[in-house]
Amino acid sequence: RDVERSRGLGDVYKRQVLTQGGNILLETSTAGADDKKIFVHAPISSVTGNISLVANNDITQGLSGDLMVGMDGTIDVESKTGSIIMLDGASSVTAGGNIRYQANVNVLLGSLNAPLATVVIESVGEVLDNGDLDKDIVASNARIIAGNAIGTGNALDTALVNVAAQSGNGGIFLTDDDDLVVGVVAGSLVQRVTNSGVSVVHSDPIDSALAGLVTGATGQVVLTSLAGTLSTVSSRIVTNLLSALA
Repeated sequence: RDVERSRGLGDVYKRQVLTQGGNILLETSTAGADDKKIFVHAPISSVTGNISLVANNDITQGLSGDLMVGMDGTIDVESKTGSIIMLDGASSVTAGGNIRYQANVNVLLGSLNAPLATVVIESVGEVLDNGDLDKDIVASNARIIAGNAIGTGNALDTALVNVAAQSGNGGIFLTDDDDLVVGVVAGSLVQRVTNSGVSVVHSDPIDSALAGLVTGATGQVVLTSLAGTLSTVSSRIVTNLLSALA
């Protein structure tokens, strides 16, 4: 079994390189006031499998805490009660599979890189740029949902083909390298590595397709292309969530 896990005995600190040919799971599952965290301070990679990091509390990727999968492997990171924090310089990279980051508080981005696939980010609070060493998101498609704000203070730096996003009143702020289509991005599946080492499709209740850029009633949308064309295709840019969903 290509599995590493912790169940409530303490925080997980990964300080050495972990390389496997199959699936990798890092998990802390204590509930309540004693929620445990995951700290990744060295690269984790799988040549042919999938990577899942699941914690009840925060997940932190340090400067060298990169996640990497080959072939069509996926990266699945979930903080059930806390935040996902990528320090500036930390990255998650797939060769052909999807990436999903999901947090109950905030997602602070280093770099999510899935050039041939889809990046999905879901946060109850905010999705923010946490540094400028790398592009925040590189992908064919990006689907971003935040309860409050996306890219406030420092717009998310992206290299995308298609994007759809939804925020609350904090608004949406994106700066893309080149041509960008505001369109429809479907909920894209990742593999969740189980305690037995087998991976299964990880579903989510809000995996339905997301269209356009939609904010709360007082949210702002600022979308910038540095060297290309911005297009809207069968989609909308709406700064009033209630009327957009009516």
